[in-house]
Amino acid sequence: MKRESMFDKLRRQKDKPAQIELLRELWDINSPMVLKANDNYQNTCRRLGIEAIESKLFIAGYLDSCYENAILAAEAAEITPHTVLDGGDRCLYICWHFRDYPAIRKELFKIKPLILIAQDADWLVELTNAGFTFNFRTAKNFLRLIRSMKSGRPLVAMFDYCYEETRHISIDFLSYNARTPVGILHLAKRYGYRIQILGTQSGEIGTLKRISCIEDVEVIAKEINKFLTAEIMAAPTHWIMWPALDQRI
Repeated sequence: MKRESMFDKLRRQKDKPAQIELLRELWDINSPMVLKANDNYQNTCRRLGIEAIESKLFIAGYLDSCYENAILAAEAAEITPHTVLDGGDRCLYICWHFRDYPAIRKELFKIKPLILIAQDADWLVELTNAGFTFNFRTAKNFLRLIRSMKSGRPLVAMFDYCYEETRHISIDFLSYNARTPVGILHLAKRYGYRIQILGTQSGEIGTLKRISCIEDVEVIAKEINKFLTAEIMAAPTHWIMWPALDQRI
């Protein structure tokens, strides 16, 4: 008999307090991941020379974001933020791990992009089954990606993490000289893609910044990192990837 996943358990629950109780089995105020998130946030604030949220308050807010993110990923949320993806063909959507990002899933089925992924996460199963994902870490070759880009198919890529084996440069991100992925930017330049950086604004998910063309990849990477740094620090408890920040250094 198949073991019931956490997503299945979340979907069975009728109310949010019960869902959060389930998620406390995974993360609470003493979880190493949560404590690491706070350490990295506090260190970043010191490096930036700005006042930090008190640790107790940051941890509470960060946990709330993790819970909300998991509920959205499980498609178990009572209310899902509205999403607009209006870039059309030859658009590279730059996404990042803000609290509500799993809510874009429904819209992804409409625009039929190729989504670059690093692992086959549970919340992506239906998109993978529909042929919308491309795992760049396990792919034997990149012909499928190249063909998709030649045809102008929309792309979606996360930009707030970088695996060591991927093509990258080290540039400023949240005060650190951090590995930053540039392989997809080089391909986007070659095939004439525009960039739209996604995020949350006024309770909806959509485009926060548009870059009409790519001339210098390093300049664009710096521009994206600077923009993401500002967005993250504007609502620091909403960024899920705080625990992994120091892995990019």
